Amino acid sequence: HIEVRKGKFGVFVDPTYIQLSVRENVPLGNGIEVDEVVFKNFLLEVGGFYRMGTWPIGSPYNNFVQRVKPSLTLDVLAGGRYTYLDLEIDLDGTPRGCDRKLMVIRTGLIFSLADGLSWT
Repeated sequence: HIEVRKGKFGVFVDPTYIQLSVRENVPLGNGIEVDEVVFKNFLLEVGGFYRMGTWPIGSPYNNFVQRVKPSLTLDVLAGGRYTYLDLEIDLDGTPRGCDRKLMVIRTGLIFSLADGLSWT
């Protein structure tokens, strides 16, 4: 997560990449085995925010509060998320003429407007 702020305005970017793979022969029946499974996932979130305000919290008579000065901050965020998913399954023992790889790919762009409200 990278965040840059100037005054009350700021921007952020949050990239995530995961690749998991398993290489093990798992029988499916009829002489067919799963040889390898590879899963790839890439997420990219970008957006901006505006700082609505910062308010002190706690009792001014507490020594800890006087030293630490805790506060509550409210930011309004707007942004988007890009998602890429790739699942590849490598099969052994498939009949001739059949493709040995099964590939599932999903890409998407999701705009979150509010909690429970998004656009894909």
